[in-house]
Amino acid sequence: RILAERNDVTQIYYLTVERFGSTSLGKRQLAIPKVTHMPVIISSNIPRLLCKFYEINYLLHHILRYVDKYEPKVVFFRGAILALFAHIVKIRFKVRVVVESFEPHARYMLESGIWKRWSISYIVQSICERLIKKSADNLIVVNSNYYRFLIESSQVRPDKLSVAPCWVNIDSFAFRVEDRLKVRAKIGVPQDHIAGIYVGKFGGIYYDHEAFNLFRLTFDFLQDRFFRILITPPP
Repeated sequence: RILAERNDVTQIYYLTVERFGSTSLGKRQLAIPKVTHMPVIISSNIPRLLCKFYEINYLLHHILRYVDKYEPKVVFFRGAILALFAHIVKIRFKVRVVVESFEPHARYMLESGIWKRWSISYIVQSICERLIKKSADNLIVVNSNYYRFLIESSQVRPDKLSVAPCWVNIDSFAFRVEDRLKVRAKIGVPQDHIAGIYVGKFGGIYYDHEAFNLFRLTFDFLQDRFFRILITPPP
């Protein structure tokens, strides 16, 4: 929305990866002026061992095709996990590339025990992060500590580095009593009950046993007054 309000921006093509029965989605104009949503549908029927390779090639194919077709002046990528795609787009099309919400993803996965130092995922992600630090025109990180680390370690030039914390729409997340009552009535939560919401996955870098232990402790303490809501993608 902020970009769309700029006078020097004429069109924004917004690509997202969609899964889990979203095959009915198609190219559509959003309510935000100048923004066209172009979902890339990833099939969930691919064998697990081939899934990651399929997703990388499939997504890369669409990104390259759209960049070639629409010839954008700037391409934004969100997150360090897209470093590979961002680097390839920069090398192939010489277009300005910006990676926002950039983080040391490989290091996070290593320190959390999900990846091993010799694993293919860690090696590839580490290489891609090093490459995009050099090739990207701008990197936007989410906190000042990482910003200072990248500069002090001479990994990224200060002139191509910025800080922008993750944000939410304040109006959408504002507390409203009337909305609270409507949602509770819709999903059947009694007004005298305490609702607990868990958003995320289970396992990996997310809570696994800890989450279920917390659920049990909360049930034991609140007993029948606790209403648990899980918002998580299907397995």
